[in-house]
Parts: sequence; C-alpha cells; structure tokens
Amino acid sequence: MTTASATPSACNQCGASAMRQALLLDDQGLPICGSCQAKVEAQVGMRKRAKNTMLTPAIVSTLAYFSFLIPLANLVAPAGLAALAILGAVNGIRMHGELGRTRDHGVSDGLRTGLLVMSILTIIFASIPLLLQVVGWLGLALLRH
Repeated sequence: MTTASATPSACNQCGASAMRQALLLDDQGLPICGSCQAKVEAQVGMRKRAKNTMLTPAIVSTLAYFSFLIPLANLVAPAGLAALAILGAVNGIRMHGELGRTRDHGVSDGLRTGLLVMSILTIIFASIPLLLQVVGWLGLALLRH
C-alpha cells in the first residue's frame, strides 16, 4: 500500500475523516463518504419524483381531451384518463404535504409550489372531460329507453 492511499482524507459534505480508499468522489471530483453520497442520491431521486408527479397528471389530462377525437375510444377513454389524472393530482397534493413535513428532501420551494398548483389545476381541468363523459352516458341511457 502506498502512502498516498493510506493518508486520511475528509468528507467534503460532513467533514468525517476516513482513509482515502473508503471515500467516494462526488460529481465535482471531491471526496465524499458513503452516507453523504446516499443522501445526495436520495435528494436527486426526490426531485425527479416531484417533477414527474407534477407533470404526468397534466399530460394524462391533456390526453383525455384528445381522446374525444378518436372514434369508439371516445366512449370510455376520456373518463378513464380523466380519472387517472385526478388520482395522480391527488397524489401530487399528498406529496406536497409530505415534503412540507420534512426538511432534508432537496426539493426547492418553487418546485413544491409548482407541484401544488399543477395538482390543483389538473383536478379542475380533468374534471371537465369526466363530467362531459358522465353526462354523455346519461344521455345515451335516456335515449335508449
């Protein structure tokens, strides 16, 4: 073992001292211990989850509107897609509350606010195709009798 690898080094995040072989390198090439690296990776994962939870219900809600244009699919697809979008938006509101209870999540306040606003708007706009579909089903049922 050379003296360069046997010299102790400190973690760039927490300052813990360890042997150079035991430390990892972060994305900037600075030494970091395993627990700090796991914390950074968890924060990156939480930011990605928040972005996906913010955008996915809005996209599904948009697909609900476009599904009105597809013959035969427009009998069921708009209501199903709108219901999925509403459920995803409710999960976004739950995630906003979860992020509000913890401090060490790595999600910025702007992203948390965007998550809440997009979830509320998605519930509002996804309820329109759902209600249109239910009214259409009621109309078809009344015409049948």
